[in-house]
Formats: sequence, structure tokens, C-alpha cells
Amino acid sequence: MRSPGISPPSNRVPMSASSARPMPLVSPHGGRLVRSIVEKPVDRVESCETRRCWRPTAGSAPRNVSLRKPAPQRRGKSILSICRRPSALCVPSRPLRLQVFTSGAVHALLALTLLWFTGTALAQSAALEWLAKMRQAVHQLDYEGRFVYQVGDRLDGLYVVHRMKDGHELERLVALDGEPKQIIRGEQGVACLEPRSRNISVIGNRSGIRNDLHDELKRIAEHYELILDDAERRTAGRAALRLEVRPRDRFRFGYRFDLDATTALPLRSILLDHEGNIRSQTLFVDLKVGRDITPIEKDLSALALTRVPPTAARVSMLPQPGWQFRGLPPGFRLVTEQPADDGSRHYVFTDGLASISLYVEPDDERLLNGYSRIGATEAYGTVRYGHQMVVVGEVPRATLTKIAEAAEPR
Repeated sequence: MRSPGISPPSNRVPMSASSARPMPLVSPHGGRLVRSIVEKPVDRVESCETRRCWRPTAGSAPRNVSLRKPAPQRRGKSILSICRRPSALCVPSRPLRLQVFTSGAVHALLALTLLWFTGTALAQSAALEWLAKMRQAVHQLDYEGRFVYQVGDRLDGLYVVHRMKDGHELERLVALDGEPKQIIRGEQGVACLEPRSRNISVIGNRSGIRNDLHDELKRIAEHYELILDDAERRTAGRAALRLEVRPRDRFRFGYRFDLDATTALPLRSILLDHEGNIRSQTLFVDLKVGRDITPIEKDLSALALTRVPPTAARVSMLPQPGWQFRGLPPGFRLVTEQPADDGSRHYVFTDGLASISLYVEPDDERLLNGYSRIGATEAYGTVRYGHQMVVVGEVPRATLTKIAEAAEPR
């Protein structure tokens, strides 16, 4: 039975029940219904966008067509096969030429992205290779020279000689300005001499930092971005290339090295903060590599000072450290420990480039409370578990704090 005021739908043009106007033959998504719909009766009308269709029957009012988002077109299928029924015809909402152009643009974009990633990986690999060369050159080559060290408005001159003998590093570093201080590295340890005050301190050799170079470089790449600039430049009178080392987080500073193009020795080294400001830099003004290097072995008295005392050597053989560290800054690891017979201990941490020293001793007297800065070196002191802790390194203060807070008695 028909409802009052509503006439049966015409077989030529469907009418809207609410407005009594012809229903549009163009969907909001751009698809068109086939013209034959209005020429002859049909049992079912369907377009690419339609999921529920109106089936006209005698004595029933028309219902609004419910539209949904078009089904996604799958690659490899024809445009007409998208329709649910083979008998239904549809017109794509986007011209075929535009679709072909868009597909080509996507392929081109993917190819460019792949090339970019490939080029970035190759550049990173080349930069890591030069970083490895630099580390090996610093520790394995024989060289001698004078360089300047600048922090702020202060400039100091230093002399260095480095040699390898029987697989051991021998090195002497002498201050050319101010008090005649020097640091001597021998087979067993490193001695710091201050002749006027007659203070001589000896610590063990930190050879553990250079172990496992391949894994060390991998860790460096995780926490630093390396950029190699092989443009021709001249530093300290020698051909050089530039290596930028940028931190990936806030727990470390950045570096800029001008490397000797032949030996990979760092002719200029710059420490940069997070804003790109220079914290410190060293620059060779005179450098000799290879033969004709001043032998350190002739000064036996100086090398004798680098021998670790028997008591310290015996204590250093302890199998386990007295402290453990949990929650270290990302990338940093413990590489050496130097215990002493007075109960104090010296720990060294590194991420492959930056080094941090932690001194732990009984809290007999407060050495440092809070932060302090000497040149480019930051220091942080605190008391934990009844022990004075002093952390020192050329790293951000947050890193020093995290190192101290990670210490726990074993």
C-alpha cells in the first residue's frame, strides 16, 4: 500500500523522497552513473563508489544512495575490474593520464631516495675509514712536533714526541709556556711531573681504550654523525682533509679534525659545543713523521718514573672492581680501573672519542661539591655511599652527573 503524498518512482529519473527533485547522477567523489540508467528500467544501479544501491520496486519510495570511500586501486589490475559487478560500468575519479604520471613520479622519488641513502651510507663508510686511520696513526706512527693549545683567550705551546718500541707506546709531552711540566708515557704507565712542586703521579697505561677497534667504530657511528670533506685545503703547511663529527644526542660534544692527507694525523683538532662554538682547539705548527725522531729511550730516568709501584701493581690485579655502574650515558662504557692501596679508585669511561675519569675515595675531606670548569674540562663532585666522587671530562655536565649517579657499591 502506498504512503499518502508519495508517488511511485519513475523508471527514467530517480527522485529524492525529501525534496522531490531528480537525484544527482554524479557522486561526490567524481564517478558518474551510466546514462543508460535513465533510459530504461534497471534492477540494480551500482557505481565504483557505491556499496549499498537503490533497487526500485513498484509501490516503494526511493531511498537515498549511501556512498562510501572508493575501494583502493590495486597495482596490476585494470581500472574497470575495480567494480564489484562485471555488468556495472564506472569512470575513474582521476584521469588515467594523471594516474600514469603520478605513478612515474612515485617511482622516480623512490629511486632518488634509494640513491640518497646509498650515497649517505658510502659517505659514512668513507668517514669511518678516515677516523680509523686517524686513531691508528696517533698510536702507531713515530712523530714529533710542536703545537698550540687554545682555550678561550689563553694560548699554550707544547712539544710532543711519540714512538713505538716492541709494540709499546713511548711518549713525552712538554709544556713550553709557564711551569716546566711534562707527561711521560712508558710501557707500564703514565707519569705526570711537576719539577718545582716535586709532585710525581703515576697511573696505569690506558691501553684498554683502543681494544676492539671495529666494535668501537660501530658504537661511534651510533652516537655520532661523521661527515668527510675531501676538498683541497692546507693546514700546518701540509695537504689536509676535514672530518666533521657531530653528536646525535646531548651527552657528548662534537669535533672537527683537519687530517694529514698522507698520514691521517690530526693537524688541527677542535672541540665544539652543541651550538657550534669552539671550546678548545689544537694546531700543529711543526711536525715530523717517520725517521729522524728524537728517541725517548735515551732518557732512562724519565722512563723509570713511569713504572707502576709494586703495591699499586699488586692491588691492580684484583679480579672485580669495588663499584658497579648502572644507567651509564648511552654509548659510554667502562674501559679501565686503577685501584690504590689507600682505598681510592680511578675509573675511565669512553664512547670511543670522549673520555671521562671518575675518582672515588673515602669522604675524609670534601674535595669538590657541584660543578667546576678548568679550560675546556668540566668537573663534578658529589658524595655517594660515604665516598667522595669527582668526575672529570670534556663532555656536557649532564653526562658527568649521570656517570656519578650510576655508581653503586658492589
